[in-house]
Amino acid sequence: VDVGHGSNYWSSVGLYSVGNANRIGAFMMQNSDIGTSGTGIGFWSASSEFVMQHSNGALGFETGANANPTRRMTILNNGKIGIGTTSPDYLLELSKDSADCVLAISTYDDDATEYSTLALRKADNTEASPALVDDGDVIGSIDFEAYDGDQFLTAARIRAELSGTSGNNDMPTDLVFECCENDGTDLIESLRLHKSGNATFSKSVGVGLASPSATGSSLGI
Repeated sequence: VDVGHGSNYWSSVGLYSVGNANRIGAFMMQNSDIGTSGTGIGFWSASSEFVMQHSNGALGFETGANANPTRRMTILNNGKIGIGTTSPDYLLELSKDSADCVLAISTYDDDATEYSTLALRKADNTEASPALVDDGDVIGSIDFEAYDGDQFLTAARIRAELSGTSGNNDMPTDLVFECCENDGTDLIESLRLHKSGNATFSKSVGVGLASPSATGSSLGI
């Protein structure tokens, strides 16, 4: 048992199992990890460590080799969770510097009916008492955001929009594609896939043309 281990660990209580002059399977509670104020719980071995730290109302999780752990996940005091970032903008944000940031949802099964799913759900009222969605409600969207030098702007969007009166086993929905044109930030509806199966193009339509001039209606689309 080690109380007040020294300047590198500030106020701490450590439990050690020592072998070959290395600390193995150590557990430590301290009021700070190196270079950062706060309280934390750490697990150390000869080659790796895990630190869970609380600071300014946020909870951070770090892993790494020896005394140089890297922050992997942060939970802010407002409930936002960041993986790869300490300042998430959304309820859950994944971030990666100098590499692709990939989110994979994997299913392994010989049954053809088993597969990976991303579900975007919407209901009126509350989670405890959900209510029927209304005509015109946006059920969910996929937004494509890009940085304009000052902030992130939505450059394109795919959204599902309720089109008609919903009811038990009845959910009429359109799928809408929107893009941001030059010299502006407003999203313009480019294509709507109607609940009927028909499609409406709001601009010119071209097949094999870089600059089409015919509209969807004139082509009978």
